[in-house]
Formats: sequence, C-alpha cells, structure tokens
Amino acid sequence: ATNGSWPQGRGRRGAGDMGFATLVVVVLTAAGAAPAAAQGAGPADAERARPGETLAAHVQGLERALSRAVTASARGVERQLPPWTPGGAGGRVLVLIYNRDMPLLRGRARAVCAPVLSAVLLSAGGCAPLDVHAALDVTDVTTGWLDVGLDDLGRNKLVPTIEFRLRNVSEQRLRTLQLNGVFRRCQVLYAGQPEPEEPVSPADEGAGTCLGEDQEWGSALVRAVGREGVVPGDGLGPFTMESSLGYTGEQALAEMLGHRDFVDVKIELFVKHRADQWAKLGEFPIERRLLTQ
Repeated sequence: ATNGSWPQGRGRRGAGDMGFATLVVVVLTAAGAAPAAAQGAGPADAERARPGETLAAHVQGLERALSRAVTASARGVERQLPPWTPGGAGGRVLVLIYNRDMPLLRGRARAVCAPVLSAVLLSAGGCAPLDVHAALDVTDVTTGWLDVGLDDLGRNKLVPTIEFRLRNVSEQRLRTLQLNGVFRRCQVLYAGQPEPEEPVSPADEGAGTCLGEDQEWGSALVRAVGREGVVPGDGLGPFTMESSLGYTGEQALAEMLGHRDFVDVKIELFVKHRADQWAKLGEFPIERRLLTQ
C-alpha cells in the first residue's frame, strides 16, 4: 500500500520540486490464506467456517494490519504483526520511509542559512545607527525668501529657501549621506484657540522656531555625499534647498514681506546615513529678508 506516488519517466527529484515523495511500502508475506480465527483448528473446524465469516475475518485482519503499518510508518521502524495476521507468526509489515532528498536539502539549508545568520549577528552587534547630532554640524546657515520671477499670471513670486554647510565632527569616515528639508508654515492661533496637545511639528525654543502646521509646505531632497564619504574634520556643501510653494502678489517684493496675511515659515532638516532611518538634524526659521538669484 502506498500513500505517495513517483512520477513516471523522471529520475531523482530535485531540490526545487514542490514537495517530497514519501512512500510507505507495506509488504505482507502470507504463508497461508486462512484467517487467524481458523488457524490452529482442525479440518473439520475449517470446513464448518462459513464463506462469509472467512471473508470478514480477512477484511478485519487487513484493516488492522494497515492501521498498524501507518502507525509504524510515523516512527520509521519495522513492526511484527500478531499471530492473527495473514501468514501467521511469520507475517510482518515492513515500513520504508522514502525521502532521500532530505539530507541534500538539509546540507544546502545549512550552507545558505549560515552566512545569513552571521550577517544578522554582525548587523545586530556592530552596526549601530549614526548619532547625527554627535557626527555632523550645520554651519554657515543662510535663510530668506527667494525671488523666482513671475508666475503664469505675471505676479511676483517668493519662495522660502535655505543654504548651509555640513562638517564631519566624528572620528570616522561618513559615507552615503542624504538630506531632506521639510518646509512648514507657522500655525496661526486666534484668540481663545488652544494649542494642539500632540502637534506634528512643535515649536523649538532653542532653535527659535514656531509651532508648525501639520501639512507640509514643500520639501527638497539632496544627496550630500556618496560612497566615497567624507573624512573626519572635512566639510560638505554648500547645499541649497527651496520650496516649490510660496507667496504671489502684484505688490513690490518688499511690500509682500510686510503684508498682513504673510505667515512665517520654518524648515526641518533630516539626514539619512546609509541604510539607517531618517533622523532629524535640526530646524531653522526662515527669516523675512529678500534674496535674489
């Protein structure tokens, strides 16, 4: 009896097959055809056994033999059958578990998993994220409102901008740095309106910035340095970031900066070192001064 099949016309199954072929072979060796109930009885007793009882005894014996064979197959051992099985005391069930691809796959799994596990252990043990505040200094910061010319309707347009440099103040070469600047308008609170309990962009008294609106007001992405990196003590830049959003008006540029509906803006600066998560490096207020290209 089998609980598996081997595809015809194929050789040894490869490691990429959908599953393993598990073949359980039950070999019943029968020395005689009499059931266990009739063994040991005389000729007269055998003649008295009715055909229906003989067939039922055969069926019951085969069911019990197969049940025990399946139990034995789970353990992968050879089991002796009791005397009532076909063949008497000499009958037995031989269970063969066929799975010859398993040793090969185990070897390949060890070969693949070993370097992966080593890489995970090395990553967990010696690749801590960069402390950007201890490794980088932002210097030579200039902010303002840039005159980008006229819009499609012929009106003046001003956009917030920042220019700065970075300096490596760590003791290691820093490779693959990206910068992201997020502009936010200051949130306007009217009389009697409470401040939000959990703002997205809270005010930073040390940096002199305001409470920012939840919605971004433009952003800019800059690649600071590639795989060549920057050695300790060296600087990078200058870098310039400007928003695509701004203010438009028919007034003169200087009048636009003093308009009653003019709302100040700040920029949040983030840095990404190699595969680390984005980390906030600082934030800066955009000064109300006119910059020209």
